Amino acid sequence: MAAPLEDVLGPELMKPQAKEAVLRRLRALPLPLSERRYLYGRWARMVGVDVAPEDLARVALVIRM
Repeated sequence: MAAPLEDVLGPELMKPQAKEAVLRRLRALPLPLSERRYLYGRWARMVGVDVAPEDLARVALVIRM
């Protein structure tokens, strides 16, 4: 993904307290599982959140509308 992560998630989500909202937003993106996990890992490193295996599993869930 070429766009900066802040453009994908929005600047309001670039803080550790936004973890749940980030997980929801990434699950809703029409991206392959591996890319959603990668983006979550990047976000977590940028804001200082530990990447837990359960969070990677949660970001992999697919939201069907």
